[in-house]
Amino acid sequence: MTWTIALALTVILISYPVESLAAVLLPAAALTLVVAMGMPGVRIFPENSPIGLELHVAIAIVAYSLFAIAFIQAVFLALAEYKLRHHHPIMHFLPPLQTMEEILFQVTTIGFVLLTISLALGSVYTRDVMDQHLAHKIVFSVLAWCVFAVLLWGRWRYGWRGSRAVRLVIAGSVLLGLGYFGSKIVLELILNR
Repeated sequence: MTWTIALALTVILISYPVESLAAVLLPAAALTLVVAMGMPGVRIFPENSPIGLELHVAIAIVAYSLFAIAFIQAVFLALAEYKLRHHHPIMHFLPPLQTMEEILFQVTTIGFVLLTISLALGSVYTRDVMDQHLAHKIVFSVLAWCVFAVLLWGRWRYGWRGSRAVRLVIAGSVLLGLGYFGSKIVLELILNR
């Protein structure tokens, strides 16, 4: 996932001045990669697994990565708006608010499309949801999808932006994080499965 975040961020950097995102996400990605190198490798898919299942996981990783970028962008946007409301100068390394909001919605829209595709593929290729301990992941992912759907519909229909958009992006991203990392932590660290 960290490779995908770094790659997506590099692509975004081509079009937008988002060095502030790079300053946070690239060191975090590097740290995660260093930690991952010290951990044993695990085969994700069994031999002869359906290509649709592998595609589901690959698309989900890209979607999660984009939502991680959107989450950090939403935090920066919230910080900038807070500073403006309280008549403090905005930090110089942040791009203009309009640019930050544009990036937020572009990344969120692409992530939403990929999450939709991933959920659709997962519903076709995933079997034995309870045996594979996927119920929590599915519930949180669908809840996150609903949050992002409401946000994008509200943006299209009512022009939602600002703090409402920030709250919904953060809420959806947290739900996705709980679905993936929360279930992984419970299963692997607490239940030793």
